[in-house]
Amino acid sequence: MKLVWKSLLELFVLVAKVILRRLVPKPGTIVIRLVKEDRGMLLYEAILPEMPTGTDIVRQHFSVEAEGVVEEQDLTPDATTVTFRVKSDVNVTLSLVYVDDAGNVSAPSTQSFLSKDTIPPDAPGAFGEIKLLDEEADEIPMGG
Repeated sequence: MKLVWKSLLELFVLVAKVILRRLVPKPGTIVIRLVKEDRGMLLYEAILPEMPTGTDIVRQHFSVEAEGVVEEQDLTPDATTVTFRVKSDVNVTLSLVYVDDAGNVSAPSTQSFLSKDTIPPDAPGAFGEIKLLDEEADEIPMGG
């Protein structure tokens, strides 16, 4: 009888481990910051959500979709930011998932926005030398 209980307990522990591995936590909110503009391309930095502790997550999978093109990046679990470039005035969708050591993938955290160039140009430099090019005298009426 003890052998049956021991076998059942081992089976229960094994099933619990499998179930828990499938419960990969969903990433939180991604914060987006426009870094710079260069010839119509915008460089953004995505600040990733804090990684949950005590999990078996082995990588983060980040993707950017803009104008029907998807670019993907695999990131280490300790990555806190990622950069990406998109054109100005396009709809962008970001997606982040966690992948655990068994290959299970979390539900995605997604965020969409319209890329906009909101960075003003640099201020003009100082004026150079200012030269007097011509001089005119004001006419003063005579006698009156």
